[in-house]
Amino acid sequence: MHRLGVVLGPEGYRNPLETRQYIGLPHFDVTFIGSQSDQLQVAKNSNYTNVRIKKILPDFLARVFVRKPYSPTSFIKLEGIDDCLSDVDLINSVELYSFVSSQCADLARNEKKKLVVVSYETIPENPLLHLPPYQLNVKKVSEQADLFLAVTYKAAMCLHILGIPKEKVSVVYPGIDIQTFSPSRQKDSEVFRVLFVGRFDREKGLHILLKAFLRLYDNYKNVELWICGSTRTGKQVENLTLRYAEKYPLKMFGHVDHEKLPEVYRQCDLLCLPSVDREKCGMKVWEEQYGFVFLEAMACGLPIVATDCGAIPEIIGTHNVIVPQNSVNALYLALCKIFVNADYRQQIAEANRKRAEEEFDIEKQKEKLDMVFTNLLRLEGFFDKSS
Repeated sequence: MHRLGVVLGPEGYRNPLETRQYIGLPHFDVTFIGSQSDQLQVAKNSNYTNVRIKKILPDFLARVFVRKPYSPTSFIKLEGIDDCLSDVDLINSVELYSFVSSQCADLARNEKKKLVVVSYETIPENPLLHLPPYQLNVKKVSEQADLFLAVTYKAAMCLHILGIPKEKVSVVYPGIDIQTFSPSRQKDSEVFRVLFVGRFDREKGLHILLKAFLRLYDNYKNVELWICGSTRTGKQVENLTLRYAEKYPLKMFGHVDHEKLPEVYRQCDLLCLPSVDREKCGMKVWEEQYGFVFLEAMACGLPIVATDCGAIPEIIGTHNVIVPQNSVNALYLALCKIFVNADYRQQIAEANRKRAEEEFDIEKQKEKLDMVFTNLLRLEGFFDKSS
């Protein structure tokens, strides 16, 4: 067994769904390093080391430069991380522009440890990659990392454009539990239910879906819109949703615990997430990089209507319905197409379940991840030294 240190960083730095795939790797004992103990509820059978956050800039000043003070863009480092990673063979951090990854790169160089950096970023022209101080992090991490683990082929292409050699990039999709998320139960109603799962931020496109759904309701009546998402952000979209809910068949569930989501999916007929790019000063700074909600919906046998935003087409495949961003009419027509044709819905449902089984089964993805890590150590002679 080898020792893997998975650095989680500050609160919100890594989704618990991303953490699950590191638990139970055949050739690795895993230690999670993070600053919030509640991040590690899914990792209770693994080692966990709690570290402190050192702020490079105070929160109020960091907000001037970044959208969220505790994210991969944060001006923070982790105190005590050197001791936490002293006995690991392999360090795993996330995003080459982050200060935590830069910190891990210094440690890997000084202690002669291997470094793998997970990459979700899909926008090679993103200012985060090219402007100080992030540019310095990118340069350091690019030179020091032994491997980049891209979560999509679009992310891998972004790395190639940034100059990362192809031989230093592997693609492994994060997976989900396809036994928990399965189409095993019957609906409790004949009403056609469209499901939205996501934040109320404008880039998730709920405001566009509301307008398309209103047209669907006006023409067919026998429809509902179910909305699961945090109301802590996107107040403008939230207020719009509340106004619609007073007149139309909308159900707002707020935040839904992850273990309760499978039943929500099973009671719906279609997932719709019409995401749109986010821009600042005319430059694109965000697009959909992955989307676990798509994996969960596919595993539960739901057809999907989504936009061509970011990596969405790669994740959901060509058999689902993809529409242009910001088009209410295109979204409405897509919803109609699936609503009126039960055979078409069933065809997509079966294809989605098959895709989830083949591409996103977490047990299969763990094997792929383990193979990537073991091959890296084997190339460097680590297996010879410690086996």
